[in-house]
Amino acid sequence: PPLKELRYFYEAATYPGERLGRLNPFGDWHTAHYRHFLRKRLAYWGLRPHRLFSERAQWRWDLRTLCSVHDDRWYTDMFRLAGDRLPGDISPDYLFRLDSARRLSELLPQAKILVMLRHPIDWVWSFARMSFLGSARGLHDQETSLREFVEECARVNRYFPALRRIEESGGRERMHVDFYDHIAGDPLGLLSRICEFLDVAPQPVLKPELTSRQINVGKRYEVPEYLEEVVREAFTEDLRRVDQEFGTVPTWWWERMPRSAN
Repeated sequence: PPLKELRYFYEAATYPGERLGRLNPFGDWHTAHYRHFLRKRLAYWGLRPHRLFSERAQWRWDLRTLCSVHDDRWYTDMFRLAGDRLPGDISPDYLFRLDSARRLSELLPQAKILVMLRHPIDWVWSFARMSFLGSARGLHDQETSLREFVEECARVNRYFPALRRIEESGGRERMHVDFYDHIAGDPLGLLSRICEFLDVAPQPVLKPELTSRQINVGKRYEVPEYLEEVVREAFTEDLRRVDQEFGTVPTWWWERMPRSAN
């Protein structure tokens, strides 16, 4: 689909039957996302009114995205614009939702599921930053709320149960597990594994300058010590089970976990 993240399985559960409410100026990050999408599409069509006929499938898609109820038919229709290209959907919201794997398998039984795992300390900290940086107060000025958020996030969201749900819903042959670190550490190897999993032709060799260039680099914040302690305690056994059953965890991950973890 011509949108980075559809977030369908998250939205269908959190905002069922939603229509124009997704443009509410007093809503949460979800409505802010759609207002931003509306501004981008208005700017696009404002500069290209002569394409309204030739790209009518696109503007119909825009209207349905903004104004229609997002149901199973809407979701599957989103992939029709792909033509002969390989369609896909991407969202970190899906992995930990208890019903996502089951609903995906029922709706798209042939779909392949690619899971990219990030070191849990980095993942929890990234999620916390995304959730708190939009506040008028500074990130570290909200330490009590941030600590509660981290503890709840680490308690509820574990990798191994999420991977097990996907496996039980559709079989391991439909799932490939890889690791975020390989995007920078082994981009060509990662790309080759993904192409093989998706049954697509291997991509041309990437130029070194393309694989080493940083894009959209965010401001760095030091990870609070208590966050590392909470995540280590919550994820040590979880990572061991992932390592044993779903793929070798990068060796350097264990350097940030208790010495007895590996």
